[in-house]
Amino acid sequence: MIEQLDTDRQIAIAEMKQQVHEENERKDGEILRSRSQAQSLGQENTQLKKRIEKLETDK
Repeated sequence: MIEQLDTDRQIAIAEMKQQVHEENERKDGEILRSRSQAQSLGQENTQLKKRIEKLETDK
């Protein structure tokens, strides 16, 4: 009985660790996508500023 409880506890801990690991991987993926999007938006912003600057100097 005690051995079964210990085994059940170890299984529960292992399952919880797996869930935490999967959640961390999912969040890491979200962070990578967000960083990539931020970089793309930063580049787009820079390009738009250059276009605005060029349009203002061409007046």
